[in-house]
Amino acid sequence: MDAQEKEQRFEIFKENLKFIDSVNAEGQPYKLSANKFADLTNDEFRVTHMGFKAHACATRAPDAPFMYANVSTPTSMDWRKKGAVTPIKDQGQCG
Repeated sequence: MDAQEKEQRFEIFKENLKFIDSVNAEGQPYKLSANKFADLTNDEFRVTHMGFKAHACATRAPDAPFMYANVSTPTSMDWRKKGAVTPIKDQGQCG
């Protein structure tokens, strides 16, 4: 990163901190804070971390639906008790 890019990133970072402080001053039931994306513009973040990109995330699903035969299913399931619900993660370009 050259000096010009470094200065540009710092200016973006400062603008994002102003936004964070402004939102936090509104008394919302949540608080914003700076993270590893704080030196990106909204457009830069959108391009790299938002939106479905099939080529980056998944393979084509089969055309026919998959079904088990002769299997009963519970009326409900708490996936938290099964350990399937985890904290939010950075999934990169995979949404």
